[in-house]
Amino acid sequence: MAENNVIVSSQGRNAWIGVVVAIGTLALIAATPTDLYVQGIFGITILTLLLILRRSEPLLQRFRLFFLYLSLFLMLRYLIWRLMFTLEYVHLADFVAALILYLAELFSITLALLSVIVNIRPKTRQIQEISLEDPDLPTVDVFIPTYNEPFDLVFNTLIAATQLQYPAGKFQVYLLDDGGTQEKCAQENEAGSTARARRARLQQMCSELGAQYLTRDTNEQAKAGNLNAALRQTEGELILFLDADHVPTEDFLLKTVQPFLADPKLFLVQTPHFFINPDPVERNLERVHEVPAESEMFYGVIQRGMDRWNASFFCGSAAVMRRHHLESIGGICTDTVTEDAETALTLHAKGLNSIYIGQPMISGLQPETFTSFVRQRMRWAQGMVQIFLKKNPLFYKGLSLPQRISYTSSTLFWFFPYARVVFMLAPAAYLLFGLHIYKATIPEVIAYALPYLLALVLINDILFGKHRWTLVSELYELMQSLFGVRALTRVIMNPDSPSFTVTPKGEYLDHKFVSQFSRPFYVLFAILLGSLGMAVWRYYTYPQAWQVISITLFWTLINLGLLFAAFGVLLEQRQRRAHPRMPVNLPAELCGENFSCSGLLKDLSATGGAMRVSLLSDEKAVEQVTSLQVMVGMVLIQLPVKIVKVNTMADGYCSVRLEFEPKSLAHRRSIVRLVFGDSERWRQYQEARASRIHGVRAGVSFVARAGLRHGQEHIAFLFRQWIQRLRGPAPTPAIETEFFH
Repeated sequence: MAENNVIVSSQGRNAWIGVVVAIGTLALIAATPTDLYVQGIFGITILTLLLILRRSEPLLQRFRLFFLYLSLFLMLRYLIWRLMFTLEYVHLADFVAALILYLAELFSITLALLSVIVNIRPKTRQIQEISLEDPDLPTVDVFIPTYNEPFDLVFNTLIAATQLQYPAGKFQVYLLDDGGTQEKCAQENEAGSTARARRARLQQMCSELGAQYLTRDTNEQAKAGNLNAALRQTEGELILFLDADHVPTEDFLLKTVQPFLADPKLFLVQTPHFFINPDPVERNLERVHEVPAESEMFYGVIQRGMDRWNASFFCGSAAVMRRHHLESIGGICTDTVTEDAETALTLHAKGLNSIYIGQPMISGLQPETFTSFVRQRMRWAQGMVQIFLKKNPLFYKGLSLPQRISYTSSTLFWFFPYARVVFMLAPAAYLLFGLHIYKATIPEVIAYALPYLLALVLINDILFGKHRWTLVSELYELMQSLFGVRALTRVIMNPDSPSFTVTPKGEYLDHKFVSQFSRPFYVLFAILLGSLGMAVWRYYTYPQAWQVISITLFWTLINLGLLFAAFGVLLEQRQRRAHPRMPVNLPAELCGENFSCSGLLKDLSATGGAMRVSLLSDEKAVEQVTSLQVMVGMVLIQLPVKIVKVNTMADGYCSVRLEFEPKSLAHRRSIVRLVFGDSERWRQYQEARASRIHGVRAGVSFVARAGLRHGQEHIAFLFRQWIQRLRGPAPTPAIETEFFH
C-alpha cells in the first residue's frame, strides 16, 4: 500500500510539473510580439477552431484540454498586450484609473485560470450502497440545528430524518434548538415567552416522532456553537448534518455511509444542496424551473472538480462526517462565519480525505426575497474572505498543491464585488470625467479584446454550460456587488468583525413591491444615463476621439442591459404559495365512495398537488373524492384529500387541484415520503432542466428579454406609485430590514 501511495504521489507531482511547464510555455508564446494584422488573423483562426470543437461533442470531449489551452492562450495574449501597450502615464488620475481597471481584468483572468485548473476533469463517483444487513455498520447521529424556522418546516425535516433507511438502533435523530436556550427562556419579556413556547412545541414534536430534543445554556458562537454543544452530548460514530429546511430522502444514509467503511482517513461525504423553490432572480424574472439555479454551478461542477483533488469541502448541511476526526480538531471551527468550509480546510490540512457524491438527496429552501438573498450571500462572502485573510490556503501548512489551488479559487472568488463595480463604472470614468483608462483603437479591440472576451465566454460555457447560462453569472454578481464592496471592506479592515446571521426561509409575499435595497441601483442607473448623455456630447465636441467614445458607449450599453435585468429582480413579485410545487409524473388514482379515476400527478407540494385525469363526465364526481392512492416504491400510499379546483383543458383532459387533509401522524409521514422521499426524482429533475440549456445564445437572449420586460415593469411600477402619492398617501407595509449589522 505504501509503495502504491508513493507511485500515485510521484504521478501527481509529475502532472503538476507538466501543468506549470504548459502554462509557462503558453505565457512565453503569448508574449511574442506581432503586428495588428497577424494578431487579427491569429485570433480569428483560433476562435474558428474553438467554435468547430464546441459544436461537436465527440471532438470536444476528445480535445477538451486542447480547447481550454487555446482559450487560455487568447486570454494571456490579451493580458500581456494590455500591460505592454495600453497602460501609459500621462496624468496621475488617468493612470490610477487605468491601473484599477487592469487589476480588475487581471483578477478575472486569474479566477478563470484557477477555475480551469480546478474543473479540468470534474469527478463523477459511482454510488455504492450499504447492505442494511451488515452488522458492522457504524452508528449515526442526525443533527438538525434550528433557530427560528416555521414549525411545519422543521416538522417535515424531522419526519424525513426519522424515516431514513438504516437499521433500527443504529441511528438517532437530534433536534438542536438554539431558539429555546436557557438564556432566551429566562427572559421576562415577550421574547422569553416566545422562546419558552417554542421549546415546549419542539419538545412535543420530538416526543411524537421519536427524536431527541437538545438545547444549551447560551447562544454563544451561533450555529457552530450549537453543533459543538451537541457533539459533547452524543456519541454516534458518524454525524449527518441537516439544516432545518433540508428534508432528506429516505436513501441518504444508504448512499453515503459506504465510503467510510472503505477509508478510515475519510472525514467527509458531501452531497448537493438541492432547492425546490426559486431564488429572487428566478422568481422575479418569472423563469421558475427554467433558469439553472445559482447553486447548480457550484454543486454540479465545482464541487466535483475539487473532489478530483481531494478538496471537496463541507457546506454545512447534507453531509456526513466522522466524529473521531471532527473531535480531533476540537469540533466545528469558530474563527469565521463560514464555519463549514473552515472546518474542512483544517481537516484537509491534517492529511484527511473528503469525497463528493453528486446526487441530490435533500430538498431545501432558498431565500425568497432579495433582502434575504443578500444577507445570505454577504455572510458567505465575508466568511470566505475571513478564511483567505486568516488562514490563507496558499500558505496553510499541510495542504497539497491541488488543495491550495482549489481553496484559493473558492476563497478568492468572493472578492468579485470589487472587480464587478469597476467594470460597471469604468466607462463613466472616461465619459463623465475624461480619464483615459483604456488606450486602444477599434481595430486593436477587435484583434485583442474581442478574442479574449469570446474565449472567456467559451471557457465558461464548456466548464459550466449545463449549469449556468452566459451572462446569468454576471447578473447574479451585479446583484450582490453593490453591497459586497461595503461588506468585504469591513472584513478587510477587521477580519473578526462579521457575526453569524440566520437566513430567513419559507417567507410569504402577499403583494408586489420594490425592494428597499434598490437605491444603490438607481444611483448606478443615473451614472450610466449620464454617461450616455456625455457620450453624445463628446462625439460632437471631440470627433477625433470617436473610436474611444464608441468603445466606452458600447460598454455602457451592455452594463445598462444588465442593470435593467437587475431592476426586474428588484421588483418583488407576489409569492402566493407558502409551499413550493415541484413537477412530477406519477401514476395515481382518485378514489371515493363508488368512484375512482386514474391519472397522472403533475406536481406536488407539502400541502397538495395537481393531477391530470380524463374528462369527468359526472360533475358530482368531484364531490365524491375522499382519497388519493399512489405507489411510492413498493408501498401503496393512501391519503385523505379534497378537490379544490377543476379546470378543463383544451386537449380534453382535466387538471384537478387537490389538497391533502392529514388526519393522523401516519398521514403526515406518508405525505413526506410521497413529496420528499425519492432522490431519483430530484436527479431526474436536474437532468431535465440541464437538457433544456442551449448554449451562449440562450443566456444572452434571456438577460436581454428579462431586462426589456421586467426592467420596464419596474420603472412603470415606480411611476404608478408616484402618481398614487400625488393623489394621496397610501400605507405601504414595511417588508424588509437591514441585512447585516
